[in-house]
Amino acid sequence: MTVTVTREAWELLLAGVPALTLRNPWAHYVAHHGKNIENRTWAPPVALRWLLIHAGTAWDRVPHPMRPAGPMTAPHTSAIVALTEVVGVCEPTTMRHRRCRCGPWAMPGDGIYHWQLGTVIALPTPVPTRGWLKLWHPQPPLVTDVAGQLALADLNPGKVQ
Repeated sequence: MTVTVTREAWELLLAGVPALTLRNPWAHYVAHHGKNIENRTWAPPVALRWLLIHAGTAWDRVPHPMRPAGPMTAPHTSAIVALTEVVGVCEPTTMRHRRCRCGPWAMPGDGIYHWQLGTVIALPTPVPTRGWLKLWHPQPPLVTDVAGQLALADLNPGKVQ
């Protein structure tokens, strides 16, 4: 069964959805390589359910053991690259009393929140835009462009994007 969602339906879903700018390669890893934890020094808003992932222009050269093997396609920069679901958060106070089970993408340390990401939909063609610090809200023309790309995305179950 093929699943399709119209641009208009995506625009309704994206109303009020914030974006978060990540340095590469992290934005690329969320969009294409299964990075399911975003490490932050601040908690996400309680009501946060969906999040647009924006690839910033900066590059984080810190090595990570989960880096995909083999050559990596050139990540997009300064663009919205994916939509992801925020399914939970592992708080620093929780981690003090028990071992964190967030997996290999989770950074250890005091004051680190592990934002747990669920479903990820990579945009077929990233939408260029400037990013901002913290959470930011895309303007309506950008939301329309992102919704158009999501309408073209492959939403078929079982396909890893």
